Amino acid sequence: DAAMKTLRFETIGATTVLVHARQLPAAGDWQSFIDHCMSQVGISDQALVFADVALSAAQRRQVQEVHRAGGTRRVAVVTDSTLTRVIVNAMNWLSNTHRAFARHEIAAAFEHLALSGDERRQVVSFVRQCARELDLPEIEAALRSEPPER
Repeated sequence: DAAMKTLRFETIGATTVLVHARQLPAAGDWQSFIDHCMSQVGISDQALVFADVALSAAQRRQVQEVHRAGGTRRVAVVTDSTLTRVIVNAMNWLSNTHRAFARHEIAAAFEHLALSGDERRQVVSFVRQCARELDLPEIEAALRSEPPER
């Protein structure tokens, strides 16, 4: 949704892809994302997140509810934020599904999610578009430097 200023999301295959802007998600944008995830139960069972922001405790609880409802298998979080990595690691202790990757490790995140070549191409295209719309040139640059396929 072009009206969303703080995040973009789409489900590609079995993977929900989320790209955060540099600020915390606006309440309406966040609720749209949670609603989308709940509508994808049975379709999407993993997630790829690009974020250098930390979620609130309430938002983390909502994410956990989505994971329980959807039976999430794997989550790859691409971030260069130390705080976000700490939170992702803490979530992993509880669920054993989350793994954090630095921006220069995007190919490893794709491997972690076992994305096919076609899914990788779709994800790269979508995330590049989001990076342009949300003014995230560092993500766009990282996608240029990481080949989408290994």
